[in-house]
Amino acid sequence: MHAVFLKDLVTENIRVGDVLDLTDHQFHHLKNVVRLEKHEHVLGLNGKGLELVLQYECLDSHDSQNKKSLRLVIKKCTIHPHTKGPRMAIGVLKKDGMEEVLKLAVEMGLEKITFLNTKYSQRGLSFSKFNDRYFRIMEGALLQSNNLFFPTIEGPIDFDEFLQTLDPTCALFCYGLRESRTTNMDNTILPDKDSNFCNIVTVIGPEGGLSLEEEEMALARPNSLCFNLPMPILRTPHAMSVARGHLIGLYSSLKIIG
Repeated sequence: MHAVFLKDLVTENIRVGDVLDLTDHQFHHLKNVVRLEKHEHVLGLNGKGLELVLQYECLDSHDSQNKKSLRLVIKKCTIHPHTKGPRMAIGVLKKDGMEEVLKLAVEMGLEKITFLNTKYSQRGLSFSKFNDRYFRIMEGALLQSNNLFFPTIEGPIDFDEFLQTLDPTCALFCYGLRESRTTNMDNTILPDKDSNFCNIVTVIGPEGGLSLEEEEMALARPNSLCFNLPMPILRTPHAMSVARGHLIGLYSSLKIIG
C-alpha cells in the first residue's frame, strides 16, 4: 500500500475521523505521480510504531484548496509496541555504501545497526545519523517497505569495544572472506520460532572483510561463528542481504505456497 511519512504528528491527539491536510512534497507525489483516486487508502507512518489507515477525500474540483493540499481522513489508528528484532554490525564504508546500508537496514526490518571501526573500514568519514540526506533515504525506505519502525543506529565504535558490549548470551555470526570456523555453541541461545533472531548479532566486515585478528577476537567469545559463504566477494550491502537470508534459511520455518 502507498504510504506517507508523518514526522511531526502528535500521536496523543489522534482520533479516528480526524482530517490530515498533506501539503509537502508527499502531496505532489501522491497527487501527480501516484494519481491517488478518491476514497483510495494510504498508510500513515512515523517510524515509531504509528500506523494510520487514511482515506483520500477529494474536495470539489473547483475548490482552490484541492490544488494545495491532500485531504486524508483517519479511518483506523494503531500504535504498535516496539519489539526486539534482528541486529547487525557493519564496518564503516564510503558515503554511497553507507547510504545503501541504511536503506537496507530499514527495508529488512533491523531493530539496530551498529557501525564499526575495523582494520579495513573507511577512515576519516564524517558520519552522523542525523544527516538530512541519510534521514531522507531512510524515510523513503520506510515508505517503500511499509516498515513500522526505524532501526536504532549506533557508532561508529571500535571492534573490540563492540565485542565487550555484547550480552554474553547472544550468538555472534560473522560473515567474512575466510573459511568457516566456530567456537562451542550453546544450543539454548539459538532462536526459536518466536524470537525474531533478537539473540543473534550478525557482523559484516567492510569490503575487505574482517581481519584475521578481528575474527580471532570474535571467536574468543563463546557462541561465535565465522562464515565464508560459497560465492564471490560481495559488496557490503549485498552481503547484508545474503547474511539475512542465510540466517532466515537456517532457523525459520518457511511456508511453501502453491
